[in-house]
Amino acid sequence: RFGCVHRGRVWLAGCEDPYLVWLSKYMRAGEGIAFSDEFTLDFRDQGQPITGLASLEDKLVVFTASQTFVVHGDGPVDAGGDPGLDPPLRVSAQVGCIEDRSIVQCPAGVFFMARDGIFQIDKGLGVTFGGASALETVRAYPYCYAAIHAESEHQVRWLLGTATLPSSGNSIILSYDFLH
Repeated sequence: RFGCVHRGRVWLAGCEDPYLVWLSKYMRAGEGIAFSDEFTLDFRDQGQPITGLASLEDKLVVFTASQTFVVHGDGPVDAGGDPGLDPPLRVSAQVGCIEDRSIVQCPAGVFFMARDGIFQIDKGLGVTFGGASALETVRAYPYCYAAIHAESEHQVRWLLGTATLPSSGNSIILSYDFLH
């Protein structure tokens, strides 16, 4: 259902087992992306299904609805064996991502929608609130349809709406300038 590219691999979650993260073998030019049943991370012990993934420098960010984790490491070699990943490290026990389409990575870190508004996880693994003005907008438009990093404008933008489907309600674009 959702995924990201991180350290030369494709990482997927939200599939048939909502507690598993799947990682591909290393991507190579001219070859298809390959997965192995052995290349998974199990988050069942965390007590909540995975709701999103993001790449943050050398760390994979894994979200549940109310928690945020990071995983260090490259993963196993393509032949299998040593998992090559550290156990998940919880960086927030109170803030997680409620909508995978809200996740966007930029030079300032990773932004995402939580129950209490827009949050950021920075490169130092600090999880911070996006601000009161954004909270009022997110409450008025609680559904996120897409998020992008507008690189040339130094902005992160979210397409938010009032209904579960973009065509059935009002929508707006929320912008955050992370440079100024």
